[in-house]
Amino acid sequence: MKKFLIAGMARSGTTTLGEILVSAGYDMWREPCRLKSRVKIQQYQGYQHLFNGVHYTPHGTLDFTDYSQEYTTNFMGKFFKHKDGIKHIINGTQVRITSGLVRAANRHKAAVIFMYRRNVWDSILSMMLAKETGIWQLINNGYDDLENCRSQFMQKLDNVVIDHRAFVKFLKAAHKDATKTYNEISRVNVDMAVYAYEDLYCDNEDRRRQQLNDILKFLEVDESKLDWEYTDKIYTKPTIKQTTSEVLEKITNINKLTPIKEKYSDFCTLDFE
Repeated sequence: MKKFLIAGMARSGTTTLGEILVSAGYDMWREPCRLKSRVKIQQYQGYQHLFNGVHYTPHGTLDFTDYSQEYTTNFMGKFFKHKDGIKHIINGTQVRITSGLVRAANRHKAAVIFMYRRNVWDSILSMMLAKETGIWQLINNGYDDLENCRSQFMQKLDNVVIDHRAFVKFLKAAHKDATKTYNEISRVNVDMAVYAYEDLYCDNEDRRRQQLNDILKFLEVDESKLDWEYTDKIYTKPTIKQTTSEVLEKITNINKLTPIKEKYSDFCTLDFE
C-alpha cells in the first residue's frame, strides 16, 4: 500500500474513509495539525521526537504556518517511517499548511486524496446540526448501533433553531477555503485523486462500492485485508446522511435557511471535476 494523505473539507467523508483503512490494519493519524497542546501529543508515545521544535497557536494546536517546506517535508519523512497516512481537514487559515503537506507527501511518493462536497449548503447544515445535537456521525458507538444513534439524533432535533446569519458566514468561508485550497494544491505535480461526497454517498449501493474500489486501487490497498462486513456496515449499505428531508422538516426555522440557496447561490455549490 502507498503512504497517503487524505485532505478534505469538513463533512466530506474523510472520517469514514479513514476508518475503513484503519479497520484493514493501516495506521492513520487523524488531523495532527489540530492536536490540542503538548498534553495531547504525549498520548502518541514513541512519536514525541516528531515534534521537536514545534510551535503552538494561541489555541494550543500545532502550528505549521511559519515552518519552511523543508521542515514539513522532514516531518512527513519521519512520520511515514512510523505510520501509513494522515487525515487532514482543510480551512482557510491552513492553506499554506495543506499545500506544504501535499508537497511533502509528493516528495515522499505518497498518494493524495482530496475530498469535498458539491453541495456546500448541505455540508454547512450538517455541521451546524452536529454542533446543535452533539452527534457528529450517525455511525457512532463503535458503528454497531446505527438505528439507535439515528433515533437519538432525531430526538435531539426537536425545537432545533439554526442561526441563519452564522449559516451564511460559514457557507461563504467553506466555499472560499475549499476553492483556495484546491487551486493551490492542484498546481502541485502530485499523485492526487479528487472525490466528491455526493459520488461516494450516492443512493446506488453498487456505485458506492465501485467508488470505494477505485480508491482502494488508487492507494494500492490489499483488499483481502479489509473487513468487508465492517465496511458494508459503515459505508456501503447504510444511509448515514444527516440532512435528509425527514431531518429538514424538524428544523424550526428551515424557512430561513432554504432561501439562502437562491440568495447566496454562488457559494452553495462546488465542482472540482
